[in-house]
Amino acid sequence: MERYGEIGKNFIHVHHKKALNRIGREYMVDPFKDLIPVY
Repeated sequence: MERYGEIGKNFIHVHHKKALNRIGREYMVDPFKDLIPVY
C-alpha cells in the first residue's frame, strides 16, 4: 500500500508476457499463462 495507497488496496499490478499488439483482438488472455505479477 505504500506505493498506491488506499486506491491500490486489494489489486495486483500485472504485465502481459506478450505485447497485446502482437496477439490480436480474438485472443483470449489466460490470466495464469499470459500475465505476470509486478512487485
